[in-house]
Amino acid sequence: MNGWRYFRASPAVAERERTLVLCLMGLTLGVLCVAGTKQVIAAFPVLTALYGVAILIGGFCKVQLTMDGIRNERKGWGWSSLSAALSIALAVVILCRPFSTTVAIWRFTGITLIVEAVADALTVLIGGRRAA
Repeated sequence: MNGWRYFRASPAVAERERTLVLCLMGLTLGVLCVAGTKQVIAAFPVLTALYGVAILIGGFCKVQLTMDGIRNERKGWGWSSLSAALSIALAVVILCRPFSTTVAIWRFTGITLIVEAVADALTVLIGGRRAA
């Protein structure tokens, strides 16, 4: 989210990148994920399946990076292969059991979004004091 970038960037760049909007959306989504209202919870199995598909696509992209690293004899391709394997495994678990993984995944996502938004806010506050 990096909401602090909005305050650090020039007005033209901040307007173009929309980082403040993204930060506020992330904070709102985080609160909704943790609060768990009935309407939001009802949509989570569908969102979980879409999340699983997105992770699977990301895993396939990491496989491509791994193969490119091997073919081009780059160092560090082992990390991308490990990341690819974990992404694909997590996606398979999510897609095979979307209803049983929904609560755990979205609580973790909600907490992560809230922590990131708070960290961004602290960065703005602390960074603002140092700049003054």
